[in-house]
Amino acid sequence: MGAGPPKQLMLVVDQAGYHIADEVTVPAGIRREFLPSYSLALQPAERLWPLTNDVVANPHFADIITLDDQVAVCCRTLSAQPEAVCSHARSHWWPTEEAA
Repeated sequence: MGAGPPKQLMLVVDQAGYHIADEVTVPAGIRREFLPSYSLALQPAERLWPLTNDVVANPHFADIITLDDQVAVCCRTLSAQPEAVCSHARSHWWPTEEAA
């Protein structure tokens, strides 16, 4: 059963232009809840984009498959570097192993 009077859904989104544009139509039964502006602390994974952006920011890719392949190579490389990933994603409030 989809969203509607018997089943209400809440969709949590950031305040990116494509989420708040007047052209966005929200189906009945779905309510958007907006994160506060600049709420990276609520989504630590957002800090990981710089690790992948450098690979795809300036080159021209012949097609989406080639782009996808390049991002996959980058992700495989990062998966072998957990310290680098953790150092970008961790926040001052993030629990540490020492605190556990």
